[in-house]
This record gives sequence, C-alpha cells and structure tokens, in this order.
Amino acid sequence: MASRSKNKAYWDYWHELVKASIHRNTREIPALLRAGRFEGKKVLDAWCGPGRLLAVVARHASMVVGVDDNVWALAGARKTIWLKGLKNVRVLKARLERLPFERNSFDVVYCMWALHYDKSWKKVLRGFVQIVKPRGRVLVGFSSGNRDLPLFEGIVKRNHVKKLKRFEKSFDAFCKKQGWHVRVRRIPLAFEFSSPQRALGVFLHTFLPKGISAQKKKELLAFLERHSRRGITRVGQELVLYSI
Repeated sequence: MASRSKNKAYWDYWHELVKASIHRNTREIPALLRAGRFEGKKVLDAWCGPGRLLAVVARHASMVVGVDDNVWALAGARKTIWLKGLKNVRVLKARLERLPFERNSFDVVYCMWALHYDKSWKKVLRGFVQIVKPRGRVLVGFSSGNRDLPLFEGIVKRNHVKKLKRFEKSFDAFCKKQGWHVRVRRIPLAFEFSSPQRALGVFLHTFLPKGISAQKKKELLAFLERHSRRGITRVGQELVLYSI
C-alpha cells in the first residue's frame, strides 16, 4: 500500500496522531456511521490499521472483518479487540488487491485514508464492488487536497496537492465510467497539538517522507508556527467520503 515501511515506531506515533485528531469522534465517525448504516450488517474494514474504527462499527454491525497487510497494525487491532471484548470482530492479513472473499460476502465495505496510496486502486475498487451484496454499499474516504495538511505535506512532497486533487478527479471519473451511482460528502477535519514542535515530531514519523533536510524541517516548523494560537497548533484537512 503506502510507500513508507510501517513498524512499531510508526504505529506509536500514529496513535499520537489519532489523539490529536479531534475530528475522529466529532465529524469523521458520525459521517461514516450515517453513510454506512451498519445496523445488523456484515461489514469489511479494508486496511483496518490497528483498529481505530473497528470498535466503533462493531457497536452497530452484526459482524466486522478487518484486513491489513501489516503485522504491526494487525497486532494493534487484535489488542483492541481483546481490550474492548469485541466478540463480533475478527482480523486477518491480506492485501487489498487480493482479498480472500467470495462475491456478495458483505453488506458494507469501507476503506478510509488508504486507497489513494495504492497504484492498483481501480482493481481494488472493482474488488470491493464484487464482494459487496446487491444493494450493499462501498465507502471510500480520502483527503481532498484542500485545507492546511496537504499544503504542509507539499513542502516536502512535490506537487502533493495537485496529486490529491488529480486522484479525486480520476476516482470520480472512474466511478461514472462504471455506471455506479455515487454520493459524495465533504467533511472538514482538524488536528490539534500542544505545540508546533510536537506536531512536527508526529508528522515526521507518519505523513512525511524520511530523510528531510534541516532547511525543509525549518520550513515545516514555520508553517506550523503560523497555525498556532493560544498554545494550540491546529492543522485543517478535508475528508471526501464516497458512497457507491
């Protein structure tokens, strides 16, 4: 999936990122629940990571299956299942382009913040549609390229904003070409950190590439300082949520 090798250190910082993500409970999750209508449904969390959404969806669904191809992520997901006593959740190791499920296996499939990293996303998306039941739903969420975070990443990722916006345009065109009916929701999000330095440390270990020069780090820190007021560093983002 993503180019960065994800190990324990990555996921430790990822948890810090989630703690800073005030939108996780107040905006993203309600939007996902409204779009998914998970009550009594069999659900697939595609690229589940360490299980951030598994417990949330499990409160509504009859069964949730999480898949990921990273051992550290799956270890975190299994810990989440154990700690929360989730009896209707299981996880397994699999790549999104090679999901081990038959046609019409799920009522809902959702994939958050992952598909735009995968060059084989068209194949993956077709696979999602195949394994969902008739009148089921496929939900895909990714960054629109708008607001602060894409600009921040763009300091060290050339044409990052253009790439995100190009992906959304290609994604939308592909869905229309397949003849799929889609609904699109746009949800404003935000990350809040206690300081620009703390924000930079978390982003350096998650979103940003390795080997950043001292000059680029200085530019990144200056960006974060401009987005800091009254002891809070706030970085905005916009989620695009497709319902197919």
